[in-house]
Amino acid sequence: MPQPDFSYLDALAVQYVMEEDPAVRDSLRNELWTGAAAFIKTLQLKCKLMSDEDLTQEIATHLGSMIDEFNSAKGSFLGYIAYSARAVVHNIYRNARPGGFSRRALEGANAIREVQAQQNCSLEEAQVAIFNKLG
Repeated sequence: MPQPDFSYLDALAVQYVMEEDPAVRDSLRNELWTGAAAFIKTLQLKCKLMSDEDLTQEIATHLGSMIDEFNSAKGSFLGYIAYSARAVVHNIYRNARPGGFSRRALEGANAIREVQAQQNCSLEEAQVAIFNKLG
């Protein structure tokens, strides 16, 4: 089955950015939203933390801000939407971690707390000790 052609969205996005009439901008934004939502479904993004339908819905909640933040000078609209949709998936995983930190950052924080507890020193002194140890 052939993939739909979404290349029209790039031209539509440039027109949206350049348009000054609010009524026309609203119309263009609605067209962009509908087209971008259909395009995102073709990306077949996966997230182990939620169903495909929930993931699509989560990305759709960010779609309006993606459209408003698009800068045509930085590249194509389709590339921007694809990148932004993947960033939403990445953020879902990041936010699922305690405090939104990576595993490595949490390990570092735990190491600093251990040194602080062992040496009965301030947080700053523990950080210095860890950083000196790491070289």
